[in-house]
Amino acid sequence: MFKRFTKKLIVVFALIESLAGFSADLPEVMLLGDSIRMGYQPVVMEILKKDAVLWAPAENCKDSVFFLENVKRWCEGRNPKVIYFNVGLHDIYLKKDGSCIRTEELYVQNLQTIAKEFKATFPDAVIIFGTSTVVDEDRITTSKTYGKLVRRNSDIDRYNQLAVKTLNGEGVLINDLNGLMKRSSPSSLLIDDGTHLNAEGKKLLGSAVASKIRENLQ
Repeated sequence: MFKRFTKKLIVVFALIESLAGFSADLPEVMLLGDSIRMGYQPVVMEILKKDAVLWAPAENCKDSVFFLENVKRWCEGRNPKVIYFNVGLHDIYLKKDGSCIRTEELYVQNLQTIAKEFKATFPDAVIIFGTSTVVDEDRITTSKTYGKLVRRNSDIDRYNQLAVKTLNGEGVLINDLNGLMKRSSPSSLLIDDGTHLNAEGKKLLGSAVASKIRENLQ
């Protein structure tokens, strides 16, 4: 009787594994970032479900200060082969005087520290950074969500340039999501708030993120 029960359990577990496309032998991927990441994350998970076990925090990783304050907690108990992260849109949020909430110097310093933390904790992991995405300034200004200009593409471009230069120096790979959006029609990829991705945007960026991760799982 026990043998029959055991055989049934094996069949059930095999069926569940088959349906989920999951294997305990798959490498782990950490996906960290702000609400843009949270938007395309389901697309990444679906594409990579037979290639990797994807882990991501349930919370929004926000700006580089919040990211740095919580990165050790997010890394605890993990064993990733690939770490994919984005951070920047919250750093360039505009204050009343028109300046970004985080200075360029602080942003660079935080990125360096984040990269060093990843490398120290997971020396064998591949680290990938996704550049901050394009916004529609007109939609932001007139949206019910914001009702005023809270982000500028000129700041996004400048902070992206700083991030690429800084993280290249730390051995981090770059996935240029900003450039990908610009080669498309950026406004057609965003919802009415001018910042977050619509279904088409999530599919486009999620596919690009999954592709970059898959390249580095080999």
